[in-house]
Amino acid sequence: MMQRDALHAFSPPGPRESVASIARILFWQTIAGMVFASIAFMWAGSVAGSSALLGTTLCVVPNLVFALRIVPGMFQDSARQAMNGVYTAEALKLAATVLLFILVFRFVTPLRPDLLFGGFLVTQFSIILAALVNR
Repeated sequence: MMQRDALHAFSPPGPRESVASIARILFWQTIAGMVFASIAFMWAGSVAGSSALLGTTLCVVPNLVFALRIVPGMFQDSARQAMNGVYTAEALKLAATVLLFILVFRFVTPLRPDLLFGGFLVTQFSIILAALVNR
Protein backbone atom coordinates (compact mmCIF):
# COMPACT_ATOMS: atom_id res chain seq x y z
CA MET A 1 0.00 0.00 0.00
CA MET A 2 1.28 3.43 -0.88
CA GLN A 3 1.90 5.74 2.08
CA ARG A 4 0.53 9.25 1.73
CA ASP A 5 2.31 12.23 3.23
CA ALA A 6 0.70 14.46 5.86
CA LEU A 7 -0.33 17.04 3.27
CA HIS A 8 -2.42 14.49 1.36
CA ALA A 9 -3.61 12.41 4.32
CA PHE A 10 -7.15 13.73 4.16
CA SER A 11 -7.55 14.08 0.41
CA PRO A 12 -9.60 11.49 -1.45
CA PRO A 13 -7.70 8.61 -3.03
CA GLY A 14 -6.63 8.95 -6.62
CA PRO A 15 -7.86 6.72 -9.44
CA ARG A 16 -4.94 4.29 -9.16
CA GLU A 17 -5.52 3.80 -5.43
CA SER A 18 -9.23 3.31 -6.08
CA VAL A 19 -8.59 0.68 -8.76
CA ALA A 20 -6.28 -1.15 -6.36
CA SER A 21 -9.01 -1.06 -3.69
CA ILE A 22 -11.58 -2.47 -6.10
CA ALA A 23 -9.21 -5.27 -7.11
CA ARG A 24 -8.52 -6.06 -3.45
CA ILE A 25 -12.24 -6.22 -2.67
CA LEU A 26 -12.91 -8.57 -5.61
CA PHE A 27 -9.96 -10.74 -4.56
CA TRP A 28 -11.13 -11.10 -0.96
CA GLN A 29 -14.73 -11.68 -2.02
CA THR A 30 -13.59 -14.52 -4.26
CA ILE A 31 -11.40 -16.04 -1.54
CA ALA A 32 -14.14 -15.82 1.12
CA GLY A 33 -16.69 -17.38 -1.24
CA MET A 34 -14.35 -20.21 -2.21
CA VAL A 35 -13.56 -20.96 1.43
CA PHE A 36 -17.29 -21.04 2.21
CA ALA A 37 -17.96 -23.30 -0.78
CA SER A 38 -15.12 -25.64 0.25
CA ILE A 39 -16.53 -25.92 3.77
CA ALA A 40 -20.02 -26.57 2.36
CA PHE A 41 -18.59 -29.25 0.06
CA MET A 42 -16.76 -31.02 2.91
CA TRP A 43 -19.71 -30.63 5.29
CA ALA A 44 -22.63 -31.56 3.04
CA GLY A 45 -21.37 -32.85 -0.31
CA SER A 46 -21.10 -31.78 -3.92
CA VAL A 47 -24.57 -30.25 -4.33
CA ALA A 48 -23.99 -28.08 -1.27
CA GLY A 49 -20.52 -27.05 -2.45
CA SER A 50 -21.63 -26.25 -5.98
CA SER A 51 -24.65 -24.30 -4.68
CA ALA A 52 -22.38 -22.23 -2.42
CA LEU A 53 -19.94 -21.69 -5.29
CA LEU A 54 -22.80 -20.54 -7.51
CA GLY A 55 -23.80 -18.07 -4.78
CA THR A 56 -20.26 -16.73 -4.78
CA THR A 57 -20.37 -16.42 -8.56
CA LEU A 58 -23.71 -14.60 -8.38
CA CYS A 59 -22.00 -11.99 -6.23
CA VAL A 60 -18.55 -11.71 -7.82
CA VAL A 61 -19.62 -11.55 -11.49
CA PRO A 62 -21.97 -8.55 -11.07
CA ASN A 63 -19.33 -6.84 -8.91
CA LEU A 64 -16.81 -7.43 -11.68
CA VAL A 65 -19.26 -5.93 -14.20
CA PHE A 66 -19.57 -2.93 -11.88
CA ALA A 67 -15.80 -2.60 -11.57
CA LEU A 68 -15.17 -2.86 -15.30
CA ARG A 69 -17.78 -0.19 -15.94
CA ILE A 70 -16.69 2.20 -13.19
CA VAL A 71 -12.90 2.11 -13.60
CA PRO A 72 -12.76 4.06 -16.90
CA GLY A 73 -14.97 6.75 -15.33
CA MET A 74 -12.43 7.28 -12.56
CA PHE A 75 -10.08 8.80 -15.09
CA GLN A 76 -12.64 11.29 -16.44
CA ASP A 77 -12.12 15.00 -15.97
CA SER A 78 -15.79 15.67 -15.45
CA ALA A 79 -17.44 14.77 -12.15
CA ARG A 80 -20.77 14.51 -13.98
CA GLN A 81 -19.38 11.90 -16.37
CA ALA A 82 -17.87 9.98 -13.46
CA MET A 83 -21.16 9.97 -11.52
CA ASN A 84 -23.13 8.93 -14.61
CA GLY A 85 -20.68 6.03 -14.92
CA VAL A 86 -21.32 5.04 -11.31
CA TYR A 87 -25.10 5.10 -11.75
CA THR A 88 -24.91 3.12 -14.98
CA ALA A 89 -22.54 0.60 -13.40
CA GLU A 90 -24.83 0.12 -10.40
CA ALA A 91 -27.85 -0.41 -12.66
CA LEU A 92 -25.93 -2.99 -14.71
CA LYS A 93 -24.77 -4.72 -11.52
CA LEU A 94 -28.33 -4.96 -10.21
CA ALA A 95 -29.65 -6.22 -13.56
CA ALA A 96 -26.85 -8.80 -13.81
CA THR A 97 -27.54 -10.03 -10.27
CA VAL A 98 -31.26 -10.46 -10.90
CA LEU A 99 -30.68 -12.13 -14.28
CA LEU A 100 -28.13 -14.56 -12.87
CA PHE A 101 -30.41 -15.52 -9.97
CA ILE A 102 -33.28 -16.14 -12.42
CA LEU A 103 -31.05 -18.30 -14.63
CA VAL A 104 -29.76 -20.33 -11.69
CA PHE A 105 -33.23 -21.01 -10.27
CA ARG A 106 -34.56 -21.82 -13.73
CA PHE A 107 -31.81 -24.13 -14.99
CA VAL A 108 -29.76 -25.53 -12.10
CA THR A 109 -30.89 -28.76 -10.47
CA PRO A 110 -30.24 -30.08 -7.92
CA LEU A 111 -29.73 -26.91 -5.93
CA ARG A 112 -29.45 -26.02 -2.26
CA PRO A 113 -31.04 -22.53 -2.09
CA ASP A 114 -29.91 -22.07 1.52
CA LEU A 115 -26.26 -22.50 0.55
CA LEU A 116 -26.72 -20.53 -2.68
CA PHE A 117 -27.87 -17.53 -0.63
CA GLY A 118 -25.27 -18.34 2.04
CA GLY A 119 -22.48 -18.20 -0.55
CA PHE A 120 -23.90 -14.96 -1.92
CA LEU A 121 -24.11 -13.34 1.52
CA VAL A 122 -20.69 -14.51 2.70
CA THR A 123 -19.18 -13.16 -0.49
CA GLN A 124 -21.13 -9.90 -0.31
CA PHE A 125 -20.19 -9.20 3.29
CA SER A 126 -16.55 -10.19 2.87
CA ILE A 127 -15.94 -6.56 1.93
CA ILE A 128 -15.48 -6.20 5.70
CA LEU A 129 -12.59 -8.66 5.46
CA ALA A 130 -11.03 -6.60 2.66
CA ALA A 131 -11.30 -3.49 4.82
CA LEU A 132 -9.68 -5.20 7.81
CA VAL A 133 -6.83 -6.60 5.73
CA ASN A 134 -6.24 -3.14 4.25
CA ARG A 135 -5.48 -1.58 7.65
